Amino acid sequence: MDKQGSFFKKQRVPNPCVNLCSLNGDNICIGCYRTIDEVGAWGRLNDEERLRVLEKCEMRFQEVVTKED
Repeated sequence: MDKQGSFFKKQRVPNPCVNLCSLNGDNICIGCYRTIDEVGAWGRLNDEERLRVLEKCEMRFQEVVTKED
C-alpha cells in the first residue's frame, strides 16, 4: 500500500466529547465546553476549524476554573 492509502491517512483532530453532555445556562456543554452549534457542526469541520473550536473550549474552561477560585 502506498502512502496515499488509508493506512497512512492523517489522523483528524479528535472529538473532545467526554460523554458528559449537558448544557449550562449559557448553552455550553459542561463536559467539553463546546456550544451546541459547535457540537452540531463538528463532523463538517476541517482540522483547522476544529483546532479553533478547541482553543475556544480551553478559554471557556479557564473562565470556569477562574470563577471557581
